[in-house]
Amino acid sequence: MRQPFHGHLQPRAFIAALLPLLPAFVVVLIAVLLGRALALAGLL
Repeated sequence: MRQPFHGHLQPRAFIAALLPLLPAFVVVLIAVLLGRALALAGLL
């Protein structure tokens, strides 16, 4: 762990692997926020 950048892990491939997960993550985040907002509105 002395040289974290020794032997590049191909950041492009890493980002390309993460890109398909971003929309799903955003959708889940919005769903959770909407669920909390609706729950709070229901409690109020």
